[in-house]
Amino acid sequence: MSLRLIHYIYNLHKVIKNQWLSPSELKRLQEEKLKALLHHAYYKVDYYRKLFDLAGIKPEDIKDIEDIVKIPITTRKEVQSLSKQETIAKDVDLNCCITLYTSGSTGIPLDVFLGAQERISRWLFYRRVYFANGGKLTDQEVRITTPQHFVVKQWFQKLGILKTKYFSIIDSIEDQLEFILAFKPYIIESYASNLKSLAIEIHKNKIKGINPRIIFSTAEL
Repeated sequence: MSLRLIHYIYNLHKVIKNQWLSPSELKRLQEEKLKALLHHAYYKVDYYRKLFDLAGIKPEDIKDIEDIVKIPITTRKEVQSLSKQETIAKDVDLNCCITLYTSGSTGIPLDVFLGAQERISRWLFYRRVYFANGGKLTDQEVRITTPQHFVVKQWFQKLGILKTKYFSIIDSIEDQLEFILAFKPYIIESYASNLKSLAIEIHKNKIKGINPRIIFSTAEL
């Protein structure tokens, strides 16, 4: 078993286990992570250091969760008006990051840069939800989403583990259904409105052979 696989399994076990902590244990974990985050933001990101200095506080002033009200509020618009040098941590190499974008449903999309550790964390938290809802390691999953959210095939998927295929939401409902019928996924994930369109088309044309165990609805809350 490779070290990378051991690392994934260990961290997945940890995030699954954390959801069953007692309220006091959860609070302690939250405060540890909050303090680490504030220390990182203040000492490595120019914008947040200026923001904190203007408010007259230091990360050390935040002793517990209740102190969070002391932290200055910033807006998406303010962040978007700044240069990357002001908002990116000093030790981050953007060439080693991938760029994601918010949907833009509340305005101009926001660029979000993810390094290797952030990508692992994002994957782990998604998988916690996945397993909590009955997902299995051997399930075939199709995600119908925007191409910018497609993820490169992982090495373990070649072994039939967490096999995920992506299909563009830009394509027609007919093409999406053709893809689903061919792939026969156990899990389907897409935006709420797209799932509704798929369901209407399946019902209208009495299409058979699409029997997922789980459907994940995302976005469009």
